[in-house]
Amino acid sequence: MLRINGIDILSLGYSIWLLIGVFAAFAVVGFFTRIILKKLARHYRNKKRYWLSAFCTKVFWPTTSAILFTFICNIIIHGILSKHNFIKWASTIITLNKVAIVIFILWFAMSWKNYARHLLQRQPDITASQRAAIHAMNKVLTMLIVFVALVTLLNILSIKMTALLAVGGIGAAAVGFASKDIVANFFGGFMLHVTSPFKVGDVIACANKELTGTVENIGWYLTVLRNFDKKPIYVPNAQFSGSFVINNSRLHNRRIFLTVGLRYQDMSKVDAVTIAIRDMLAAHPEIDQTTAGYVNLTAYDASSVSISVAAYTHGVPMDQFRNTQQDVMLKIAEIVEAHDASFAFPTVTLDMPQPKPNLPTIPQE
Repeated sequence: MLRINGIDILSLGYSIWLLIGVFAAFAVVGFFTRIILKKLARHYRNKKRYWLSAFCTKVFWPTTSAILFTFICNIIIHGILSKHNFIKWASTIITLNKVAIVIFILWFAMSWKNYARHLLQRQPDITASQRAAIHAMNKVLTMLIVFVALVTLLNILSIKMTALLAVGGIGAAAVGFASKDIVANFFGGFMLHVTSPFKVGDVIACANKELTGTVENIGWYLTVLRNFDKKPIYVPNAQFSGSFVINNSRLHNRRIFLTVGLRYQDMSKVDAVTIAIRDMLAAHPEIDQTTAGYVNLTAYDASSVSISVAAYTHGVPMDQFRNTQQDVMLKIAEIVEAHDASFAFPTVTLDMPQPKPNLPTIPQE
């Protein structure tokens, strides 16, 4: 019974006024707390401390709801159930209160996480790799928060994890083999979000270069690629654990590699041609001079002497790279022509036997 100085307040009719007073005080405190939290959130946002700003923005309503729900549960237990001898229902109300508190904490944690992600991703100076890392962290935190909340709820409801695992173990042997690929895909998705070998928008190649395309979505079970024919490819995440992945979007440079074949009769001009090509590459604005390339005679082929040309471009996008490569190839052709040399082409030498002379026939006797 709720008593003050021996007086049963509920039975004397003071309960309504007590509740009004409590709710009024609660509303006043909540009003000023809300104002303070808004100012703190604005302050931390200006200081670029986004996690604290998100905390101050999202903590009010879940906390207020949890306090209010707990107060109502106590009123029900001490003011109604105990008065009418329904105290046996008190344990149910207490359990319900604990479950509700876990749900309110889950609400707050998810709201805090999502709003912090929103604040971080809206910054104008954020890079693509940072955006991908935030996206991956968001998914990992979601799984962690849900897992902790689920385990806590099972504990509150007195559901033993050992018993649950024992019951599940009976059917696990039957479905384990069938579900191993599903589990592998989910673990593959988890590792993709943790290690982040690529992000949405990257151009990748995997499975011995049989799968190539632009990443459109990275899910827990599968990843969606769009190939160069604009066809969607749905790749199970376990595929990335069992094969290498080439991320073409993280290239620092692209390499131009050409083989220039000159005629054997132009052998005396090879040295001058290679020097001219090196000078041209050194002066080219789209060639990266900090990355070593080379221009050298490398092979005697069947119909030509081969000069290998290797250089690295500044431009990583494929269209920019192809334009640079075309310009280099045209300049090499001009250099060859300027040195009175020619490109070799396959030739075949035929050795024709000389015809036998017509000898006079000797008449036979």
